[in-house]
Parts: sequence; C-alpha cells; structure tokens
Amino acid sequence: MGAIGLQPDDGHCDAPPPELILMAGRLGDRQIQPAICRNTMMPVLRFRSNGRFRIVQLTDIHWAEGSRHMPRLCRIIESILDAEKPDLVVLTGDIVHSQAGSLDGCRKVTAPLAQRAIRWAAVLGNHDEEGDASRVEIASCLASLPFSLMQTGPAELGGTGNYFLDISASESSELSVRLHFVDSNSYSPLKSRGVD
Repeated sequence: MGAIGLQPDDGHCDAPPPELILMAGRLGDRQIQPAICRNTMMPVLRFRSNGRFRIVQLTDIHWAEGSRHMPRLCRIIESILDAEKPDLVVLTGDIVHSQAGSLDGCRKVTAPLAQRAIRWAAVLGNHDEEGDASRVEIASCLASLPFSLMQTGPAELGGTGNYFLDISASESSELSVRLHFVDSNSYSPLKSRGVD
C-alpha cells in the first residue's frame, strides 16, 4: 500500500495532506485500485520533539447500553486517558455489544476521546455487528465522529476498515512509522470448536 499526496496546481507528488490520502497497491495477486479516504478534521500524526509517540489500545470494551457497568467503564477509560495522555488511541474490536443502541454506544465510547481532543482509530471485532447496526453502519459512524482517523477503506479488499495511518518525524514530513489496520471480519465460515 502506498500514500500519495497530489498538489492540484502543478501535479507534483508530495507528502499527503491530511484531507487526501490515496490508497493503492497489491494484496497477494490482486491489484487494489486507488480509493480516496478523506479526513479533514485532523492534522498529520507526528512524533513529539522528544522522539516519542504514545498509543493507548482499548480492546473488547463491549459497550452494552443500559448495563450497570457502563458508568464504571467510562471512569476507567477516562482515568487511563488522563494518566497516559496518548497521541493516539486505537480501539481494537468488540467496541459495542448490545441488542439496541449500537451507534449510540459508539458515540458514548468515543466521547471521552473527543472531550480531550485525542485522535483515535479503530478496527471492528466479531461482536460489533451483533446488535442493531451492520458492520458498515458501525464503521461509517465511527469514521464520522470527532477526532476519528478511522477509514472504511477500499471496497475491493473485503471487510470494512482496512486502512493505514502514517506517523511523521517530529521536525519533518518524513515517514517514520506506518500503522496498518485490517478488518479480519467477523466469524469464520468454517465450523470450529472453541471460542471466538
């Protein structure tokens, strides 16, 4: 996968501006056509001047609307964010797990991030689509929320939420790290014994 920034006035290629990222490349023997992924809300991710970039991973939140555990879960997330002061938060699946209110759950889970102006990204897990919203609806909702860097990704890849984020050096636009986010889909079509 590659990222290309286009300058509309002269056609030169340069570092990608945050509002336009073209994704293209190969996946196995398949050529992936360019897909435009837009996020006009956020600047480029960049290492701090001390050379550090802190990522907090939140996984298996299982937001369940109406559960008595949700206020405590919010306090835990808020305390982690306040203690760690991350540059990026990554939600890695099973964000919501409720029969009703999945999209509202997405908004509530990410509210502490927006309140602190923390940029974040996400991939979906197998339980996210078990409520009242489809995988595409949940990914689209998450991608539209404040400070989200999530992208639904190229349709021809299969899955929802295949994308990458680049982190630049602190003092230049030079690429330092590329984070890949891949949707492993929900459940395997193969019958198996064991846990999900």
